[in-house]
Amino acid sequence: MTSKQSHRKDEHVSLAEKFYDSTAESAFDQVRILHQSLPELALTDVEPATKFNGVTLPYPLLIEAMTVGAQLLAN
Repeated sequence: MTSKQSHRKDEHVSLAEKFYDSTAESAFDQVRILHQSLPELALTDVEPATKFNGVTLPYPLLIEAMTVGAQLLAN
């Protein structure tokens, strides 16, 4: 039996494949974003260390959400 969540994932993939048009153009094709993240800071001014559960880590800890993909995608 297929779960509701698995069915929704299958349906999403199916619709994305159905409506994808690689030749479509939009005004967004003309947009270019200039990356200027923190331009007023030097790299040496940034301290990425963080504390987690009383332990200092040299870099931030990132926990990403994970889900099990639908069976359809495994094939």
